[in-house]
Amino acid sequence: MRGRAALVGLLLVAGCSGADGDGRGDGTDTVDRPTVTVAPTSPPSVTDPGTTPDPPQTTGSLAPPTPLVQSLPAAPCELGAVPADGEVTFVAGSKLYGVRPDGTGGRCLTELSEVPSGAVQWGPQGDRVLLGPSTVLDASGTRASGFFADNPAVRWSRPTGSALIAPRQNDGQLIWRESSDAAERLDISFLARTDSAVYHPAGRDILAAGVDAGGVYGVFLAGNRGEDARPVATVADATTFVHDLAFDAGGTHAYFVHDHPSEYHVHDLAFPDLALTDLVVSPEPVGRLVVDGVASIAWRQGDCAGRTSTVVWSPDSGPSRPVGAGSLLEIMSTEPVGWVGGGSLAVMARARGCDGPGDLWIVPAGSDPPVLVVSAIEQAAVRAVSATPVDLPGGINNQAPG
Repeated sequence: MRGRAALVGLLLVAGCSGADGDGRGDGTDTVDRPTVTVAPTSPPSVTDPGTTPDPPQTTGSLAPPTPLVQSLPAAPCELGAVPADGEVTFVAGSKLYGVRPDGTGGRCLTELSEVPSGAVQWGPQGDRVLLGPSTVLDASGTRASGFFADNPAVRWSRPTGSALIAPRQNDGQLIWRESSDAAERLDISFLARTDSAVYHPAGRDILAAGVDAGGVYGVFLAGNRGEDARPVATVADATTFVHDLAFDAGGTHAYFVHDHPSEYHVHDLAFPDLALTDLVVSPEPVGRLVVDGVASIAWRQGDCAGRTSTVVWSPDSGPSRPVGAGSLLEIMSTEPVGWVGGGSLAVMARARGCDGPGDLWIVPAGSDPPVLVVSAIEQAAVRAVSATPVDLPGGINNQAPG
């Protein structure tokens, strides 16, 4: 079944919380609300927008452009303030660098004792960063996060990044840790097994994918300490997989990927009415979903064993062909890094696959061609200050069934 009922046997209800991700509380109680179900509709057309095209015959003449950053800055390293339009950051050698989207303002942010074993992930205020899952860096220095280095599901709390959450890999329990002191630890599990979890931008709620105590698999919403858990989308076929949970900056839409046996759906779940729609149905694997502040999203599409592409969807244009048409990106393996500088998209490009060193590009928001920022770097990420958060519209507690 496709379209609005792409999650097989989909049942939509609402869930809520009464405390935020950084210690606030509002004491709101839950009230009954009728169950909401969605009827099937036709899926969006992805005959070609969602698939990775064959390399064009004319690209053999494309010469690699000269990168904007040809030499790395040698000045002393300091995190410093976040530029107004954000910056793209990357690991090169033993340092973490930052540069504005136009290639200016290059600087060393910190020296590294070793190359991070996992992704670099900036906190929502850009003042602290995860150097892989196990290490936190801020102006006071580096320290252990309390999570293992091989746990890819660690995420920042919102709106300030005062904490981190991640499911334990051995049993799927959801663990909360203070980002300034890993000894401050809570088990905030509200599912029997949590596969992934992410904070709502206002910090009062957590969205998680996993299995509840009754054996139901799906997506659930709860308070930031695991209270008042409610399902928002349940999946009848537990052999399928939901991942890449993300909110838009306004907190009114949640996005996630649902893997079916032979196709991959990108879903949009709207609050407060809980309408669920398919943004795209792809025959190729989808991952690394990144969302900007105005509900444009990008994802990696394709098998990491070969060549992948970066696809962008926006409310105005819908699914597009992979980015970089007519440029070298069209014949490279790409994935989105994040949104920066008023709607531009940072993209990592490699000759093949999804791992190892690559080149960092900026794809402008308009019709201008992609620009190569820097070559032969690792672990790229966008550093920016998140938009002012808002609570779930209408007070999600007032929409939750008892």
